[in-house]
Amino acid sequence: MSKSKLDRIERGEVALESRSDTVALANALQVTPSELTRTPEEVPLPANGEIGAATVKIHRALEAVIAGATNGQAQTAEKLSAQVRVMGDLRQRCAYQEMGAKLPGLITDLHTSIDAGRDDARLLHLAVLLHVLGTQTYLHIVRAADDLRLVAVSLANDAAKRLGGRL
Repeated sequence: MSKSKLDRIERGEVALESRSDTVALANALQVTPSELTRTPEEVPLPANGEIGAATVKIHRALEAVIAGATNGQAQTAEKLSAQVRVMGDLRQRCAYQEMGAKLPGLITDLHTSIDAGRDDARLLHLAVLLHVLGTQTYLHIVRAADDLRLVAVSLANDAAKRLGGRL
């Protein structure tokens, strides 16, 4: 790992990208890899069996997608693509609170746009990216229930199947 990459990781500009990076850094610091990958304290975690408000909103958005009743705003593929890129940037910076705040609206808007038949292939590709790298990641970080995380993965899988596996 280069010194510049290590500096960027320390400043929180990038996350550890691979297991080998995590293991190498943990060995250098003489700690276990799990100590480096613990959830940051600022992330809303479940408390007393309750999950955070953002997770509840994400859950409702995912349920609305499954029910075919998203009621979001249909948008262009370009606008949604930009929002998915922002989500990727937030993920890279470990800005999970911001991710949680933006995900419900993005989920409903993206699926409303897909349901409206707007630029299907691009939007389906964005759905795969969003649900794998955004929704599922966030739900994993906040330790949401496995069945809720599975919904995000299933939506990504459904979008990939509709694309015919052409990502």
